[in-house]
Amino acid sequence: MQLAGLRQACHAARLLEQGCELQFHVRQHEVLAKPERHLGSGSYASVWELRLRCASGAVPRRAVLKHFPPVDAAVAAFFGQQLLGQHREQWQKERAIGERLSHVAARADTAAEFRGRRHVAALLAAEPRFVGVAPEAPANQELMLILEHAGDPLEQRWQEERSAIRPRSTCPVERSAIVEQLLEGVELLGLCGVVHADISASNCCIDDAGVVRLVDFGNAVLLEAARQASGKLERLRSRYVHHPRFPCSERYAYPQTLHRLIEKIEQPRNIDVYSACYDCEAFCGNLAATPPEVLRGLLTAGASDVYGVGILYWWLLTGEETPFEIHVDGDRISFPGWRRFYALSPQQQMEELHGRLRAAKPEDTSEAERSARWLCSALAEAPEDRASAAQGLAGEMKRGRTHAGRTQVRPPSGGLFGSGLRFGHLPEFMLGHEIDWAKAPGLSHRLSAAENSQRARMSLGLGDPAQSLWAYRTVPLVKNILK
Repeated sequence: MQLAGLRQACHAARLLEQGCELQFHVRQHEVLAKPERHLGSGSYASVWELRLRCASGAVPRRAVLKHFPPVDAAVAAFFGQQLLGQHREQWQKERAIGERLSHVAARADTAAEFRGRRHVAALLAAEPRFVGVAPEAPANQELMLILEHAGDPLEQRWQEERSAIRPRSTCPVERSAIVEQLLEGVELLGLCGVVHADISASNCCIDDAGVVRLVDFGNAVLLEAARQASGKLERLRSRYVHHPRFPCSERYAYPQTLHRLIEKIEQPRNIDVYSACYDCEAFCGNLAATPPEVLRGLLTAGASDVYGVGILYWWLLTGEETPFEIHVDGDRISFPGWRRFYALSPQQQMEELHGRLRAAKPEDTSEAERSARWLCSALAEAPEDRASAAQGLAGEMKRGRTHAGRTQVRPPSGGLFGSGLRFGHLPEFMLGHEIDWAKAPGLSHRLSAAENSQRARMSLGLGDPAQSLWAYRTVPLVKNILK
């Protein structure tokens, strides 16, 4: 349910409108923040731009404040009492994500963490207080977050480019640079067990220096809290495994890799998840960036967001929201475009994308084929097939090759996986067996076997086995079956 406009007029909102200063601390430095303008409101929060002042100069000049006003009691009485606590749950989730990302970014043990920290908006403070207002006053008890200012939304910048407000040209090199930076941010999210789940042109910001950052984690999922925080995902999962043709014996082993689900269960039993109709409220955020595994109740840290980056790159190249047909009829939705596209062979998929890119941008014919090759990997049906796209746009353009009807990408030699392993086959047997990564060829000997196993899974987008939705077993469903 969209709650924008249903929140009660509260004390903090009035003080923000009046320009009352807030106080908080960043790395033991006292910071004063003055609200300058209201940027907009979402389902759970209103967003304000702040001007910061710090005697030490240790903070940037601008920041963003997210205010989570509570739902009015009369509104909750009409729509349901469960609305009363949603603003606090949302604040707690976004705070937990921000603190986790900030902790990893500050530590930056690996090169991926060091690269990714520049491309995710950082949390600056979780409990700011109004200056001149008593700490126990209602305004200081309301929930707020202060975040790094990431610049202008990519959608706004692109509209200015097209309308010649900014005369600078937008060539394929610039688009590629945007995607490369977003992939570094997505890699950091994968290492932290976070799925953004709402990558779009309005949730990616670019500053004057050309640095791109992911913002707005309102629809994000912390995988360790998936049971509690992803009710919508659980409903899709339950609908899938209780399909009348889904074999009961396979529910015990669910979830499995998408290739196995399609080849061993869906195709032999004519289960078509793409032609079925779903309730629009079952999906969060940007429908165009929703990956196909969501229809089966699955999300994967890293790989699911790579799909969103692929959709964004398609928009940057063509101006179209998605290459796939999405049919919306009132409050019902289906995905016939996936059904048609994923029935094609990998070569046919690339030829179709290549042809559409050349038609949309005839002047970029030299980049169309390489962009189509990367898009085929980023928009792959199975999350385990997107690992090559996660390595970067430029790398995939050079390395892409096909083998036995499926895209196979050889990892760079001397890296974490060594030259003898293929991404396309790793997840399936990683899920069912313990693998001694320390014995894998070319593996770094500086890490312990446990660390190697952990980082190998996270580089694939599988995350911690205890946190990953791939490894999560549907315990309530098993109990129901055993009754």
